[in-house]
Amino acid sequence: MINTMIKKWSLAIIVTLLSITFFIGILNLESYISLGGIESYPPLKFGIAIGLLIITGTILSKIIKHEAHYGLILIKTQAPLDFIDNVAKKIPKQLNILSDIGMVMGFGLIGSYFVSKYEKDWKYLIMITIVGLALLTAIQLVMALYGSSLIASLITGVEMKTTTEAIQSIDNIQLIALVMNFMVYVWGISFNVMITIFGYALMIIINILNLLIFNPETTTLLDPGATPVLPGINLPLIEGILALAIILIVHEFSHGFLARVAKVKIESAGIALLGFVPVGAFVEPDEKALEKVSNAKHTRTLIAGPVANLYTCLITFIILIAFMTFAQGHMESNIVSLDNSSYNEEIVSINGININDIETFQFKANTTLNMTTITGTYLTETNGDGYLQLASISQFVEGYEWLRFFYNLIGLVLILNYLVGAINLIAIPGLDGQRILKINLNNDLIVTGLTYATIASFVANFLPWFFK
Repeated sequence: MINTMIKKWSLAIIVTLLSITFFIGILNLESYISLGGIESYPPLKFGIAIGLLIITGTILSKIIKHEAHYGLILIKTQAPLDFIDNVAKKIPKQLNILSDIGMVMGFGLIGSYFVSKYEKDWKYLIMITIVGLALLTAIQLVMALYGSSLIASLITGVEMKTTTEAIQSIDNIQLIALVMNFMVYVWGISFNVMITIFGYALMIIINILNLLIFNPETTTLLDPGATPVLPGINLPLIEGILALAIILIVHEFSHGFLARVAKVKIESAGIALLGFVPVGAFVEPDEKALEKVSNAKHTRTLIAGPVANLYTCLITFIILIAFMTFAQGHMESNIVSLDNSSYNEEIVSINGININDIETFQFKANTTLNMTTITGTYLTETNGDGYLQLASISQFVEGYEWLRFFYNLIGLVLILNYLVGAINLIAIPGLDGQRILKINLNNDLIVTGLTYATIASFVANFLPWFFK
């Protein structure tokens, strides 16, 4: 018996080590072979890495005899259930209030209307509406001011677009953009995400039609509106794994807390591994029992996950501000190249001229220049306005580079909590948002229409990857 167990786990360790070796090879694939721009095409590396992890997970599940689905190994346990029970018993009222405020954050004034179907105290409704809209404003401001820069610095190949940018990009109609931003208060973050997906999908479709049919000579392909993310591929490896674990534990445990408040049994909890990579946690309520509880309890259980992510996003923003205040004295600003041949390298000089100010370096249009970085000299070309692809970034000074790990981790927890929470609120099958709309709208035609439109738009946001 013991010998069999030793053999089983020895084989599992060998398979895991081999998989890690291949995974590291995939991360450095462009160093070994030329694949025509693999570094600028994350889905290719993502696809290869996911394929490896699925194969690894399938093999490991057969060796260690654990439940698995398409390489996703589910390690179930009863250990966290007492903790979930204790939290639900100690603060059931507070959990319900946080969920109801979350309905306003997620669905705006319409969310407040949904809550009014099962909460008739008008003072309570006014309170949750005011607090919910205030927190909605706060999270929109955080994302508008810091979201794009954090995503650009932490997630390769992803650009964050706001509702305003998506709408203004169509015809630069500021009035429409203003109306769309106002509508965020009517339908909350759910509307914000869906209208951004719809707007950018329309832009992509028009852009691809111009590229293929109407105006191929002068049309430039738009960037994709979405990309898959995976630690080690377009997220920092260790920080990415830790951030995803935090996000999914927060999300799933919050579902569990409200399920227990609703007296729904939790079957099990645990962690999920894709191959050898931890990709999150899960809490498994009795779904049949959940379907039988009142709409109020069902809705609160569903909204708990996404809104816990949004609360965590705001809390993490405060932590990030505190961290940056501490770290400010250990940082310096450097001008770096965004050219493909020298991406993110600190620039020393251009044509022998030392660079100190990113704003003042303008040359003749479409001119080839010698750009010297800390690793060598490269040929680069100015654009039609005489500017180079440069950026000013803050870096940690020598001796304090270790602070970068904590910046990456805090930043990823902030951004990914927002993205996971917000995306879970949209009308896509399997996500909390669609189930909440089904329960509270009582109109299958509207929910079905939103679902198909959202799926089609979501797919359209990926299309530019296939034309690169």
